[in-house]
Amino acid sequence: MRRIPTQQVKERTRRLSKLFHSYHPYQHKVGQEQVVLATEESHDGVHLVTHNKFYDQVLVPKAPELMGKMFSVKITSAGKHYLIGKLSSPPPPPSSLPSLP
Repeated sequence: MRRIPTQQVKERTRRLSKLFHSYHPYQHKVGQEQVVLATEESHDGVHLVTHNKFYDQVLVPKAPELMGKMFSVKITSAGKHYLIGKLSSPPPPPSSLPSLP
């Protein structure tokens, strides 16, 4: 296989990087209210990883009582592969949830 000139490789890489940084797939969701489910603690230990109904990853400030619960958040910012939200309503108390048969 023939080797591609270094300058051409660098130019292709620059163009691809520029394209990658030009789009923001979650920006339109900032300001929305969404219901999420807390599933795990993030690697940084500061946030909980939650997911909305589209399985978008939403990071919320860590609160151990939220783990495994569904609650509402307001999306405050968006990254390339995640959303950041703040709690907008407390999770319902366990007694208000319907029991399984």
